[in-house]
Amino acid sequence: ERGFPCALAEISDWYIFGKAEYNIKISISDAKRARERAAGCGHAKARFDLSRHYIEKKHGGYCRKGKADVQKAIQIMELAGEEGYGESYARLGDIFQYGNYGKEQHMSIAMNYYQMGFKKNKKNVDSWYGMGLFYIDIMQRTEENIKS
Repeated sequence: ERGFPCALAEISDWYIFGKAEYNIKISISDAKRARERAAGCGHAKARFDLSRHYIEKKHGGYCRKGKADVQKAIQIMELAGEEGYGESYARLGDIFQYGNYGKEQHMSIAMNYYQMGFKKNKKNVDSWYGMGLFYIDIMQRTEENIKS
């Protein structure tokens, strides 16, 4: 109630998956509301998780009505990255590397996001992994172009 961001982020997970011992039933709208409050208090991971409400259908129904708002999700992920949650940049890189959620593939944008995640936290495994896959993808494309 007082806006403790870590508690709000945890509560949002309880609403997504349910928490029988506290008699909390699955409620996507309550989960989203708790994440919005946590994000508003500066909780970067909660902001990243909030972005997923706009593009994903898993975990109890993120975006389950099919009304994805990819642009809003990207904006929220960028804020989470700026606040220090490096995984946001890795997921943004993935969106543009693979053309996820209807976005056009754009390799230079993807690489930029991976590098931003790496710069935020050099231990960010997701950014390292994304950059590795990025280079593998580029090498495979180059080989294909040489053969043809």
